[in-house]
Amino acid sequence: MDKPVEDKPIKIHGVKKLQFTDGEADKAKTVDRGGTRGDYIGEFTVTAYCACQECCEKPKDHPEYGITASGRKVREGVTIAADWRVLPEGSKVYIEGIGERTVWDKGGAIKGKRIDVYLPNHKDTKKFGKQKLKVYKIGG
Repeated sequence: MDKPVEDKPIKIHGVKKLQFTDGEADKAKTVDRGGTRGDYIGEFTVTAYCACQECCEKPKDHPEYGITASGRKVREGVTIAADWRVLPEGSKVYIEGIGERTVWDKGGAIKGKRIDVYLPNHKDTKKFGKQKLKVYKIGG
């Protein structure tokens, strides 16, 4: 049996490690993470955002500050923004090195195979940068 291969970890709250036991991570199409299966849907460009005015155009005193397009409040370790034509509202995904997230938001610049991960502060969003990561759809 081959040794497990782990994707490079990104230190973000709520991370669950993705492991492949066949030694061929790049060829994996389905991943099993303790009873939850995810189907590989491709490599996405992943960036990060926070609720600040620079990222979301709403000042802290705005009544909709921190509220996503779905009407939910942003939550670290849960919220992502995606193109709802690619990943509809409520879709659950596993992003390599980041973990499970739910599509609760969308954005003007988030089109096609692109995901924006919610982080609690702007400094962390800049540090996160732009990454190409494998994405797996969880459930239906």
